[in-house]
Amino acid sequence: PGHPHVNEVLQVLHLGYFLMRSSRVGPDVVIRYAFIAARKGYGRDIHTHIVPHLARSLPVEEFARFLEEFVEVFRKSGYASREVVAGVVEQTVWSRAIREACNAGRLQDAYALLRRAHAKRVRPTQFTIRFLYGALQHKGHAQYAREVQKLFSHILLFSIPSTNNNSADAVKKTYTFSPHYTLR
Repeated sequence: PGHPHVNEVLQVLHLGYFLMRSSRVGPDVVIRYAFIAARKGYGRDIHTHIVPHLARSLPVEEFARFLEEFVEVFRKSGYASREVVAGVVEQTVWSRAIREACNAGRLQDAYALLRRAHAKRVRPTQFTIRFLYGALQHKGHAQYAREVQKLFSHILLFSIPSTNNNSADAVKKTYTFSPHYTLR
């Protein structure tokens, strides 16, 4: 019952969940599954469970290479007929990868993925950039946090005015989300 495409997507997702949960299946099998599914146009459907799994099990260079190839396979599949759709999928995949590396406690890897995405001119979501920045600061990786701030200063523009005055107005934070808008 239901639309045939929905049934196909559910079958592909079910196979993916089975692969992720099996202790006998290595990352190479998961990667092959991801490429086959992306080639058939299911890249938008499967990346939500493939990326977190591989973020935890692959070295960062191999994982970054997978992300690049996965997006390229999906782009060439014909199902990403509009460049906008492919660009959104690319942004979403890289953003999820960075956040999952953070969640796995691999902050330096997340930073490396951010650098790689930036070099490819892929802009992760604002949430992802702020997520990584906050995680780096929280875990004491100040140097990496400063680098993220330099790369994405247009997103991370915020400051707390320094003053010796203890009045409520002097302590109030000023958040600037873009050069054009300031919330006080």
